Amino acid sequence: NQADLSLSAGEVSSVKGGQLENLVSDRRSCAVELLKDAKDVILVLDNHGLEVLCDLVLVDAILRRNAGATVTLHVKDAPVFVSDVTEKDVPEVLSWLQPRLPELAERLQQNQAEGRLKVKSHSFYTGGRAFWELPKELQEDYAEAVVVLKGDANYRRLLGDLHWPYSTDFDDFARSWWKGAGLICLRTMKSGVALDISDEEQSRVKALHPEDWLTSGTYGQVLAFKR
Repeated sequence: NQADLSLSAGEVSSVKGGQLENLVSDRRSCAVELLKDAKDVILVLDNHGLEVLCDLVLVDAILRRNAGATVTLHVKDAPVFVSDVTEKDVPEVLSWLQPRLPELAERLQQNQAEGRLKVKSHSFYTGGRAFWELPKELQEDYAEAVVVLKGDANYRRLLGDLHWPYSTDFDDFARSWWKGAGLICLRTMKSGVALDISDEEQSRVKALHPEDWLTSGTYGQVLAFKR
């Protein structure tokens, strides 16, 4: 999510993260366990460009490592920001990949043909409602799926755009209302809304970035919950 084109006028050639010390919440082991065993995975996409290419690499890894999985890409029905991925973008991205990473493109296209990779758009993703206000049809989609939320805006809507204490435990938060089989959040921190950051971790990153640790895009979170 550091490759968000809306922050860079479309000029993203590299990102500045990737070091494990920049993960202020690290629930990777739970996330991997969820994806390894899932039958249905919903990946809620965020941005076009380098970010969606990384998302498709993740999709390819899920489908290759979990032979029983189906992945559905959930996208906005219209771009809210210029960089947002929509349904029509997906085949264009696969076409762009074809001459550059043909093996990846062919695997993804074959999975589409076999029904293991699907794309679905919904107007909920362009609205302002919190995720606990999901419409009925998305509740049904989410019920048995492992849902992967990408990006800061989706994360903020998961939290109702409310300022929870930063040390609030993600398991406790999700268990209180999330009805689906599993939830994963992959997020670069670009807003003051956050949870699941221990007091010790807060002190560490505040010492390094006292003014903008929450908003600079330096730090990230991998959050995961299994019901």
